[in-house]
Amino acid sequence: MGLSFTKAANGDETAPLGAIGVLEVELEWEQPQEGRGFMGKLKSRMNETDVDVAGILFEGEEAVDYVDPKQHPSALGGYVVHHGDVRKGQGEGGGECISMRLADIREVDGDITAIALTASCPKGDFSKVAGAVCRMYDASNGTRQHLGNVRFAVTGEHTGALLGVVRKTPDGWVFAKTKQYGAAGNWRQLAGLARGRVS
Repeated sequence: MGLSFTKAANGDETAPLGAIGVLEVELEWEQPQEGRGFMGKLKSRMNETDVDVAGILFEGEEAVDYVDPKQHPSALGGYVVHHGDVRKGQGEGGGECISMRLADIREVDGDITAIALTASCPKGDFSKVAGAVCRMYDASNGTRQHLGNVRFAVTGEHTGALLGVVRKTPDGWVFAKTKQYGAAGNWRQLAGLARGRVS
């Protein structure tokens, strides 16, 4: 199964995930090289932007829990897990992975209606990030099938961004690609970027 996107009325692009059991999402960002040689690499490192990815769980429009790489890596008893850094990107970039046991969430905690994927820059802003890509995998039944990649433009003088939403519908889960930027902060402040896009 691959991802097939259609444009929704609110401008978001959505793709059905069907009866997927476990969804793994790797969010990777890239920072531009300042130049070749020792001085170029040194300048690139000095200008690095640290980007943290978080998953925020919603019941309707209310944010009720979250996962992040530093303080709260697991939610819903392990049904949603932040696995930390998993990939080193080009140009001193990197990536983080979040897994979601969607079949268990639907069966055990029917009140959870969406999981918003956010990114924030604790130091600096997205102006030094060249781009971002979301790699999506079906990790059901002990396998890992690549569903596709979703690319984002995250450049700009913002410190927080809503990159996408995994949303529950009567027909199954869908992934919505979004474009929403604002100020970073704690997880409840980041959740504000997702309101109006999670239901």
